[in-house]
Amino acid sequence: MQDGEYNGNIEFNVTNSDDASSINFSLDGPTSIQDKNNTGVENQDYVTGTFNVGDATEDGDYTVTAESSAGDNIDRSFVLDREGPSITFVNDISYVAEDPTITVDVEDSLTGVNSVDATISGSASVEEVEDDVCDGSSSCEVDISVNTDMDQGDTFDIDVTADDGAGNSNTKEENGITLDSEWDGDSDASVEWSESDDTLLSGFGDEDQDVDISFQPDTVSDTSLTCEVDGDEVDDANVDASDEEETASCEIDSDDYSSSVFDLTVEAEDEAGNTQTLVDGEELIWDTSAPTIDSLEQLKGVSTFNTGFDWT
Repeated sequence: MQDGEYNGNIEFNVTNSDDASSINFSLDGPTSIQDKNNTGVENQDYVTGTFNVGDATEDGDYTVTAESSAGDNIDRSFVLDREGPSITFVNDISYVAEDPTITVDVEDSLTGVNSVDATISGSASVEEVEDDVCDGSSSCEVDISVNTDMDQGDTFDIDVTADDGAGNSNTKEENGITLDSEWDGDSDASVEWSESDDTLLSGFGDEDQDVDISFQPDTVSDTSLTCEVDGDEVDDANVDASDEEETASCEIDSDDYSSSVFDLTVEAEDEAGNTQTLVDGEELIWDTSAPTIDSLEQLKGVSTFNTGFDWT
């Protein structure tokens, strides 16, 4: 017998060199498997122990022991592995930029990852993955380079297949990946307070207030907005893909920004990672103070008339 890795039914052969009257086989591992040939071997020179791995409810490390009636024993270990490697796309690839790198995480804790391959459909193409990219390790990240010789908005499919050390295979599919090669929305946006329709807001000192950002977003994938005040992120918003002007709102905290003048910056990013600065340091005023009058002086040139005065 030799140590090894197995994924099918297994047989262990023992030479009865001691002319033992019996040789019994036992198997130790995550679950118990009985020897199908569990019989005596008197006057037999060659003995086989057969185990049906279908009786095992768990994969893992097993050790088989052959013990003779003469008191001799020998054992060998093997790995039972009946499932292919797990494959996970590291990032959401529903939308990708031009010539993207798609990263997958591949794991096989029992017999290691032997190889990884990728195929692609449509007008896109994929560069061949190196044969020893995982080198038998239990887990690895694999970068797959895709060439997108296609138009904005076109789609393609990708299949990633991985094999393990026991010969098991698994394939992960991602269909309908859309090319979003550039930001095609507005390059800037208009900004105003929701309550005032202006960049000046008066009052509302004890309530958080919304700032409205109006622009045409990316037409292919949804847009995420990040609002920053003087460099600090204060809120975010999401806008669906559209070829028309849309309005999103960011909430401004009254405790931090009421009774102040500050600069607002708004960054946009679509689902493929294309970015655009829509608002670059727009000054907003939040005035919560009522006007004050320091003093009143007597007005000159004003006469007082009695009730009998007639105006002609």
